[in-house]
Amino acid sequence: MRFLEPGVLISLAVIAVGVICYLGYGIFLKSVNVSVPRGDEVAEAHDTEPDKASEPARIAERLVAAGLNPAPVLGDVGVTGHMERLAQGTTNTATLTRYAENLTYIGETTAARGARIPASFWDVETPDLKAAGWNTYRIAYELSQDHSAPYLDVLARSYARFARFKAAEINSDDTALDAALDIMLIARDYVKSIPPDRLLQHAKEIRTETDAILVAWQNLVAGSTRRNPITHKPVFSHGFIARYNVSTMHQYALGSAMPVSQTWGVSGFADRFVGTPDNANQVEHLSISLVLQAVLKKPLLVLNAIEEEKLLLGKADKAEARADMALNTAIRKTFLPLLDDDLVKAAIALRRELKGK
Repeated sequence: MRFLEPGVLISLAVIAVGVICYLGYGIFLKSVNVSVPRGDEVAEAHDTEPDKASEPARIAERLVAAGLNPAPVLGDVGVTGHMERLAQGTTNTATLTRYAENLTYIGETTAARGARIPASFWDVETPDLKAAGWNTYRIAYELSQDHSAPYLDVLARSYARFARFKAAEINSDDTALDAALDIMLIARDYVKSIPPDRLLQHAKEIRTETDAILVAWQNLVAGSTRRNPITHKPVFSHGFIARYNVSTMHQYALGSAMPVSQTWGVSGFADRFVGTPDNANQVEHLSISLVLQAVLKKPLLVLNAIEEEKLLLGKADKAEARADMALNTAIRKTFLPLLDDDLVKAAIALRRELKGK
């Protein structure tokens, strides 16, 4: 019997994996299209009449006291930006006064949960946010209303848990893995605390309470997604609230932009789930793989074949690819079998597995 030459075997392997990946990318055509309420439908503009007794300088002082940056730092409007709007007549003193009041309320409320979310974090108007009918004033107003208390609470508790991890990051038993999975349980509390129709994110692909928890959790820890390599469209998207995650909040606390991998790191993950020091995005990878498998029911074979393809084509380090596949497999074999019965037990089992204990 003649054996195939090594080069031929490698070529066949690349072809086989490529076929699996191509079919897998086709599976990715089914995606979560999350809808979020439009700002111009749910939040009426407040106080359109200017308060002539309030001088611009006094308004600027109140905005600074509420925590805004005097000038923009990370794409935020900043006090100077709001004063320019006031001078141009695109906003007025009443709106800015109420904005300062709402930001103060949000700051005090989140601080009471353990860590104040920086005011400048809310002071950003992304294209997606504006396209959805929102602006900084509407966001602050909406988050200050009683009906938004559960959502503000989950943001505050999640950020507080992340902040505790960062504060004790050096010489501590606390880890990125612990913090990320603890936030999953915070998301669970949020989803269980309110009726399904009051959840911020809705999509036909979110069929169960567990689906809603995992989608909310992924948003809270990273807010990112994986795009389909064929269509370049998101496999799932959180809409404009994708930036409402603890990693982005941390960047505004520091006043410095950085990737999700840098804010989280990989502490807590056993070496076989990291592979190489350059593989720093394991919290993000964990969140994406978990949603793909648990919510979108993407096959493990497809996810791992994508890693194999990158490895065979020289687009990934061998140790990194193997670590990512090990992480995918741990979710499939450790987390998913317990998920339908008890999310808490599933999270505990996954934590133990990923720590290598």
